[in-house]
Amino acid sequence: MQFRDFGEKRAIRQPGIDPDELTETADPLDGELDVAAASIAQTGAAGTTADGTISGSVLRAVDLSESRWGPLELTDVSVRGADVSNAEWAPVTARRVEFVSCRATGWRLSLALAGDLYVADTRLDYAVVRFDRTKGFVVFEGCSFGRAQLGGDLRNVLFVDCELDGVEFVATAAAGCDLTGSRIAGARGLHSLRGARITSDQAAVAGTQLAHEAGLQVTAGE
Repeated sequence: MQFRDFGEKRAIRQPGIDPDELTETADPLDGELDVAAASIAQTGAAGTTADGTISGSVLRAVDLSESRWGPLELTDVSVRGADVSNAEWAPVTARRVEFVSCRATGWRLSLALAGDLYVADTRLDYAVVRFDRTKGFVVFEGCSFGRAQLGGDLRNVLFVDCELDGVEFVATAAAGCDLTGSRIAGARGLHSLRGARITSDQAAVAGTQLAHEAGLQVTAGE
């Protein structure tokens, strides 16, 4: 099992996929899914409705825009270069799953359980992502969240080099959430992130934003 290490004893397991066991398939991603040890590339599944399981598999450049998936269980899955724009997936259980370089504008994702989930270099503008429960760590790296909403259990969710301008946080728990490596100017709902980590520089930004949310008028000092 390979790990991604983010320091301070924070690491997530990478998907356990054996390339030698993968079978290339062009099976449609629709209906009742029972996908295992598959390599699926450039499949058009826009607007599909599906439920079931995907395990030990790789999806590359798959068009899943406007899909309606769930209940869905993902275990040891790598999704790269996919389009999930305006898709709605709920509920989803994700264990050792990665989404890399995807288009996710307007994605509505409800995670019943997320453990060792990694999302990188992905635009989540206008997305709505909710975590019912997290286990271990969840990492967003190099992502943008313009006008997005992130809610639920954000404990041990790490934001690494992310652009959080315009995001709205609606957290029910946030102990261990780490925003220190990202830009939080313009983020809303920071008051819901009790227990989250920020830097002293970010604290100044957060203070101004919290004052605005409380209805205070902030003026320049003399």
